[in-house]
Amino acid sequence: MQVAELGYQANRQSTTLSTTLFGRFANQAIQSLRTLDTLATRRSGQPDFITRTSYANFGRTASYGLELSLTQPLTTWWKLTANGSFYRNQVASYAGDGTRANFPGPAYLLNPFSPTKTLAVQLSGTYRAPLVVPQGRLLAVYGIDVALRQRLFHNRAALTLRVSDVLNTRRQHTQLAAEGLTANFQTKYETRVAYLGFTWFLGTNKPASTVEQQPKADTGGMGGG
Repeated sequence: MQVAELGYQANRQSTTLSTTLFGRFANQAIQSLRTLDTLATRRSGQPDFITRTSYANFGRTASYGLELSLTQPLTTWWKLTANGSFYRNQVASYAGDGTRANFPGPAYLLNPFSPTKTLAVQLSGTYRAPLVVPQGRLLAVYGIDVALRQRLFHNRAALTLRVSDVLNTRRQHTQLAAEGLTANFQTKYETRVAYLGFTWFLGTNKPASTVEQQPKADTGGMGGG
């Protein structure tokens, strides 16, 4: 893979703005490919068809565009961090009819609040725009996470609550257009998970001032859907 980046960062008082121009290029990139398994379909004796998913080094990929990152305090108890990019994504078509391309725009927004001296709240959201692949496209994925941390016993302990994917919206949705096969696939993992933790600090250790600096646990696993 070949990577080229040019970045610039501007600081003004408490505001930080970073911009990066980037380009990433790869030959024979590893791609996930789905094909119709005619032998397994025939042997199954069922009216439905069976597909096979495999990975192969296929074609040339290229992505180039602009990434922006902004950190901006809004008040003494609220700080905004935003990150996003807009770029051209280009892949070789598995059908052999040239190149497929689009302009995805992933984004991330983080809001840390401190309503009181001992309570920290963190609200974050992610979005990944539709993305073309050699055999179709992946539809948008988005979700919201929330975390709260309450310091207790004169900063000797902390109670932390985290909930991932609060609205239960994160799912993988693929629109497939392969040779002899057109289909929609939707996969839903167990993404809405709550974690409650209690931490007692020994010695001179104290709870951190922000939620993201606290020890993190596994936030979930694979589920049905």
